[in-house]
Amino acid sequence: MRYFKKGMSWMELEDILSKQDEFRNSSKSFRGETWSHGAFNNSVVPHPGRMDEAERLLLVSDSERHGLTYVVWSYATPIAWRRSDGFWRVTDRNYSRTTACHLSPLRTAIDTINTMRLAA
Repeated sequence: MRYFKKGMSWMELEDILSKQDEFRNSSKSFRGETWSHGAFNNSVVPHPGRMDEAERLLLVSDSERHGLTYVVWSYATPIAWRRSDGFWRVTDRNYSRTTACHLSPLRTAIDTINTMRLAA
């Protein structure tokens, strides 16, 4: 388990996500966990939390078509996930001020990972 400290750079988060290391911040409001079918309440799809319907459908589709290997949470809402084919998705919404702070380095880290994946 790695710890995400306030002010940690997107590059440090990119390293964590690239290795699929589990992480959390001190309050556990921001965390990343490996995911496998049945890992949470015997469900193939993570609980959608505060996701809107369009995002929930995207999460379900990715889970059913590709399978998920990793999920990043802000509180009880999945805000990013890695499909089994290596592609990462991240929400377009901010939800709350705190989640917006979580998403700032996360979006940059995931954009970098996806760009490097496509360039390889």
